[in-house]
Amino acid sequence: MSNSVENLDQILNSISKFYGDAWLSLVTVLATIIGASVAIVGVIIPLIIAYLQRRQQSNQFAAMLMEKDKEIHDKIEDLKKSINSDNEKLQQMLKETLDSAYSEKEKYLLEKIENVKISSEGAIYHVQGIIYSFNERDIDSILSYISASKAYLKSDNEYNLATVCSNIKNMATPLKAADLQSRKGKQVTIELLNLIDDLKNKTKAGSIKKLGNDIEDAFFFIKNTNLVT
Repeated sequence: MSNSVENLDQILNSISKFYGDAWLSLVTVLATIIGASVAIVGVIIPLIIAYLQRRQQSNQFAAMLMEKDKEIHDKIEDLKKSINSDNEKLQQMLKETLDSAYSEKEKYLLEKIENVKISSEGAIYHVQGIIYSFNERDIDSILSYISASKAYLKSDNEYNLATVCSNIKNMATPLKAADLQSRKGKQVTIELLNLIDDLKNKTKAGSIKKLGNDIEDAFFFIKNTNLVT
């Protein structure tokens, strides 16, 4: 975490020297918002994920989650809106302030901000998938895991991508071909096929291609699923 903060400080200091004292107020805003986003992705949400996974076998904890289901999901929705709002404001501020000729440093910073945003969304879907799994809502759980995988893949978060893809693969055991004949079940099939294609064909990394192959092998039965509504 300290390394991430130091890297961001170096980026902001470089921008401040490049533009002079006129950038000081903008740099302060950037440091605050990006620092908060990094804290969410790098510390807070991973701690939540780790804590929930350790307690996954606890019947008492699962019962508590069922009772608190609406409250938890309301907070998740609020967190989504907060992350989106903060990042949209930050990007709008940058777009309005920066000159039309973007330097490489500016482009790099914008890409980092976008990656933080996308990775944050992935972490939220990751937690949501775990909660659905506790409540034995397998279809909803796997849909959340698929959304998390797509976000992690897009933001190059390979570690969390591998974790959530493993969760998806493990969902093949409780799911049966018959479960995929419902409207949501067919949505799962379509989303799974799209994810497998993304993992296998939209990256050169062998480790990520293997994730796609593993999921495809686990869900071998979806190839025969009738997708006609």
